[in-house]
Amino acid sequence: MSTPTVSIIIPTLDAEATLSAALDSVLNDQTVSVEVLVVDDGSVDGTHQVVVDRQDERIRWLTTGARRSGSGVTRNIALAAAEGEWIGLLDADDVWAPGRLERLLEAGRRGGCRVVCDDLAVVVQGRQRTTLLQMRGLRERPEVWTIGLADLIRYDLGLFMPIFGREHVTEGGLRYPTYRCSTPDFALLFDLLAREGRAVVVNEPMYRYHKQSDSESAARPGFWLDSLRMTADVLQRQAADDPVIEGLLEKRMAASLAKYHYLMARQHLRDRRLLAGVRSLARSPGALGLAVAGASRRVGPRSRPRRRSIPLPVHRRASSGAPRCGASDVPQEP
Repeated sequence: MSTPTVSIIIPTLDAEATLSAALDSVLNDQTVSVEVLVVDDGSVDGTHQVVVDRQDERIRWLTTGARRSGSGVTRNIALAAAEGEWIGLLDADDVWAPGRLERLLEAGRRGGCRVVCDDLAVVVQGRQRTTLLQMRGLRERPEVWTIGLADLIRYDLGLFMPIFGREHVTEGGLRYPTYRCSTPDFALLFDLLAREGRAVVVNEPMYRYHKQSDSESAARPGFWLDSLRMTADVLQRQAADDPVIEGLLEKRMAASLAKYHYLMARQHLRDRRLLAGVRSLARSPGALGLAVAGASRRVGPRSRPRRRSIPLPVHRRASSGAPRCGASDVPQEP
């Protein structure tokens, strides 16, 4: 097979039920030359057979040699094996809209940029409920626009699934962090923007993210502990010379810390460990705020309409009074 234009990375773990749809969405679009790297993390169902039955030379089967190594380890294997000029990302339970690759490649060429994103459609039980940009209050942006590091952090755009030039891997040493509980996409996109300086965004939801209604990963304290550690690592690597980025990352860490202590408190209270629950809430002002907000929702509707939050302009630094934290605030394993 000739050198592909795009290497598409699909990590799998017991993905027999959804992998065919993901493969169809990228292989049935004949406008761009692709290779698909299916990297398996120890599936025990028929995931491998789905690939074998395809008999398509564009698909390459790779494995971690273990089970549940984590999405970072899995994707790093694919990054090292990719041969395309560009690299694209697709989860095994998601799909791309027809023509997505061609549209993103054209936007990258026109914008002179090697990191390109699009809006992300959030699909629940087969129906599109919203999009990432709509949730972040950015749906009215131009058809094609750009973001920088501050936008990524302030508007929490880490769910973007970009395509990017492979030189970021071969020359820049780009790799995923290898945390197991939280998704490492934010750290990867942060590193891409730090190298490229900006990303082009196409304001059209061509990536269809299938949100599992019964997903409980974000309800586990470990998810937010890994998110906190990942942001601390990013802060240590990248933000020392930029006080704006440093302040935004510290606010992100504070939010993750609050969620972690709040969920730990709930866990302690379910186990009837009242004192331990109170101590968890006391360790973070934000955790106490989450507890109060949760109690208010259970009691009944708000007496006053909820005020719409307005994001700070990109050029302004976060208020010094906003919750912040640093690497020393990262708790140990519970």
